[in-house]
Order: sequence, then C-alpha cells, then structure tokens
Amino acid sequence: MITIKLLTVTALTLGGVTAAHCQPPAFYSARLSDDQTVALFLERTIAAAQAGFDYDVMIGVGSVRPAGSDQYVDPSAHPAAVRCHEPALVMVAGREYAIDMLDPSDWKTALWNTVCHAPIS
Repeated sequence: MITIKLLTVTALTLGGVTAAHCQPPAFYSARLSDDQTVALFLERTIAAAQAGFDYDVMIGVGSVRPAGSDQYVDPSAHPAAVRCHEPALVMVAGREYAIDMLDPSDWKTALWNTVCHAPIS
C-alpha cells in the first residue's frame, strides 16, 4: 500500500498568539458570498480497494475568512474513489461522476486532475 501525503506548514494567528499547524495543500477552493473561503484537500491517497478504480482518497474540508481569521478544519474525512484511465471517473457516496461530463470548475474535476496528474519522482 502506498500512501501519498503532502503537507504545508501554515501559521495561524488567534488573538495575537501564533500557532503553527500542518495541513495538506488545497486541491480546490471556493469563495462564499460572505468572503469565507472553503477549501478541499487530500488527507490520504492509497491504491483502490475496489476493482475498476485506481485510488481511494480521503478528502478534508476547511474554511478561513480573510486575513486567516476564523479557520475551521472539519475533523472528519470524506471518502471518494478515482479512476484515472478511460472512462475517467470520481465516485462519491456510491455515485459515479464521469469527468468528461462535468464542468471544468467542478471540485470533482479538480480532484481527478490532482490525483491522476500528480508529479511522480
């Protein structure tokens, strides 16, 4: 089993106190109407257990307001499966999404691109 996990170190300021924490880089982010940004990041990527898929991933969710205030990271992770070869798919909650049928700005497209086009060293 191969696990891929990239971490970035982010400084978080709360009430004048700075705390450093590690969080994987976001593969997708969206700004909400109240200027809050929600980001999705890969918690874990492993070889798929289900035939027909390449990777099982765990997705983390976090949010932050401008200037880094009010940061929240969802303590749970959300599972998905990714097929890189044709037909390219992302499966979430048992539902398959064909990548070529999704809008390029859809978070599932961003997930597929991140997992399937990750640099290999």
